[in-house]
Amino acid sequence: MNSRYLVGRMNSLKLLFAIFLFLSVTPVSVTADSDITAGDSTSAAVFDTLESSLTVLPAVFYMPETKLGFGVYPNYIFRFSPHCRPSNLSFLAFYTVKKQISISFDPNLYFRDNRYILSGTVFYEKWPNGFFGFGTGVSKEDEEEFTTRNTGFAIGIKRRVAKELYAGLLYGLTNVKFLEIEENGALAQGDITGSENGTNSGAGFSISWEGRDNTFFPGEGEYLELESSFYGRTIGGDYTYRRLTIDLRKYHSFYSDNVLAFQLYGDFISGDAPFGNYSRVGQIVRGYLPMLYIEKKLVAAQLEYRRVPLLGRFGFTLFAGAGSVVRTISDFRSSKFKFAAGFGFRYILVESEKFNIRLDYGIGHDSAELYLAVGEAF
Repeated sequence: MNSRYLVGRMNSLKLLFAIFLFLSVTPVSVTADSDITAGDSTSAAVFDTLESSLTVLPAVFYMPETKLGFGVYPNYIFRFSPHCRPSNLSFLAFYTVKKQISISFDPNLYFRDNRYILSGTVFYEKWPNGFFGFGTGVSKEDEEEFTTRNTGFAIGIKRRVAKELYAGLLYGLTNVKFLEIEENGALAQGDITGSENGTNSGAGFSISWEGRDNTFFPGEGEYLELESSFYGRTIGGDYTYRRLTIDLRKYHSFYSDNVLAFQLYGDFISGDAPFGNYSRVGQIVRGYLPMLYIEKKLVAAQLEYRRVPLLGRFGFTLFAGAGSVVRTISDFRSSKFKFAAGFGFRYILVESEKFNIRLDYGIGHDSAELYLAVGEAF
């Protein structure tokens, strides 16, 4: 399960403002043996112990749907034992000038000497969004606005069955209530699955290979995951469909702090899924609105060069990606793929675990998006 993150969509002037804000936050730190001090070269308050680190980030962003938003993002990194991979507990809460709210808690735990992995999320959000239609032939001018209130949770637990191979079970439940919908729009007609209040409930299994040398900033190794889930009325949902997700990642380091990272991602839905759960090009390819290109089948890939650190705790990245969504697998064509490229900056918040904050700017076809987040894109 991917960590939740903030995405700011800005024009060029707002991009310059965001970079200035990112580089000029006054750093403070708190340690077990000292008072609050300035000048520790971190954009957060950090409490360090022998085996843990608590990072508290201010969340400030701007989006066309929300205008100015602000909140807080505490993230606690720790290890259950010296031989365990780092675990983390994160909490995100923010509020916007348009009175929108989002609250989430996301644990990701490695315990019993990495024999078990527990991950999940619990969330509440009131959030505007846009519906553009289906496929890659739509445009931003097709947008119709809607607002939903979403509450739910997801949990997954996996056990190591051989070396770095894990297998386990997944379950998730989300309730969606429409608060606003555009009159006379496609969603208002009620013909699109998921355009009315409903509950989505799904269970399945996951198989993964965890061969990365670091879960927060991999430099070597690979990560492979296959998830298969069933959603249906028999387990408390209003929609019946199946979903298969394949995530393949490869990392290679060269000349000290230089890393090449590659991801190939596939998401395949069959059945009567709600449109809000359709596969999205913008889910993987930075440079596009998340809801702009959606459909039941997705194939996407991205390549990233990372140089972290470059100067002190600062680093940078260059990335490129491509993806396409279609209704059936036979519809995939090279002409339907959307391409994007971009650059980003990194700042190391926790040096011992190489836990970073990132500011990425992706440029796609007639589209450009800014991403301010913690952790790497993949």
